[in-house]
Amino acid sequence: MMREKMKLSDENNPLFAIGLMSGTSFDGVDAALIISDGENKIECGQGITLDYPISVKHKLRNIKSAGLSELIEIEDEITHLHIEAVKEVLKLNNLKAEEVQLIGFHGQTVIHIPEKHLTWQIGNPSLLAYETRINVISDFRRKDLAAKGLGAPLVPIFHKALAANLAKPCAILNIGGVANITYIDQDELIAFDTGFGNAPIDDLLNKRLDIEYDKGGQIAFSGKVDDDIVNKFLVQDYFSKLPPKALDRNAFDFSFLESMTTEDGTASLGAIIAETVKRGISLLPKKPLHLYVCGGGRKNKFIMKCLSDLLGIKVTSIEEIIIEGKPLDGDLIEAYAFGYLAVRSHKNLYISFPTTTSSRHPVVGGVFCRA
Repeated sequence: MMREKMKLSDENNPLFAIGLMSGTSFDGVDAALIISDGENKIECGQGITLDYPISVKHKLRNIKSAGLSELIEIEDEITHLHIEAVKEVLKLNNLKAEEVQLIGFHGQTVIHIPEKHLTWQIGNPSLLAYETRINVISDFRRKDLAAKGLGAPLVPIFHKALAANLAKPCAILNIGGVANITYIDQDELIAFDTGFGNAPIDDLLNKRLDIEYDKGGQIAFSGKVDDDIVNKFLVQDYFSKLPPKALDRNAFDFSFLESMTTEDGTASLGAIIAETVKRGISLLPKKPLHLYVCGGGRKNKFIMKCLSDLLGIKVTSIEEIIIEGKPLDGDLIEAYAFGYLAVRSHKNLYISFPTTTSSRHPVVGGVFCRA
């Protein structure tokens, strides 16, 4: 199939790109092939999730206390994992390196302070380009921050392309380490972080039970939501603030969890995620007809049930969106997105906007690194 598309690539000028995303959940690298013109033409190839080794996950969870020499060693380690992911994607899609024009390399976020227009993603694009023999575009966020944007979220323009044939208004919710929503209505595009996502749940379970996440929401279902805790959490100013707005992984205080059982804490965090999404939707111009959910959170049945119970709209996994006759892979949306953003950056097309990041003007982000 990919071989057949090579001729189309020459005629219609889409590019072959591999997107790489390692998010704030610190769970691994998502890598996927996308064929796109950076606008309406999208074909999603095959991809993988390459789990970080336990030792790398531990280092990333404690990265703020790392010294400079340890930081650069971690950067080298995760860059090599990204190189491995690229090579696996090439094999999966039966492609050679010279048949792929770009890699979109997000890097691993160490810290993001949107209100100060500061961010830092580690990862070595020069090493990645050299070892894969493919041109790399990285550092997607800092041009937006230079334009006084928040540097996030960046995926909305890709969400808009995915929603081209969907009934409007609709919304796409990504529940990763942080949760963010994209609202699409004809030519209107609004996006913002609704609140935390899986990160505090994963951190709690890793600390208490030495497990990575709540599979299927089983632990949350065995607990009881503490409504007082939920309501106290929701009084924070962030949730009533008008978009655009963005968060860091560590923006909130979760010390209240210390006095809770693991089960009740997990359930209450899941309920807060749903409540913050509800608050976010109330800030939109219209209520979406349909909420499509991507990211790891869509597999948490407790969170999905809370969303369905609270919102009064259709809530489904993003796999319901069909592109080129195939359902989307909800685990790879952000990997596809950064491949798509790499193509847009390469073609000098905007990747962020005043209504998505609060930048002063639309921004073409990304830094090119030649193989």
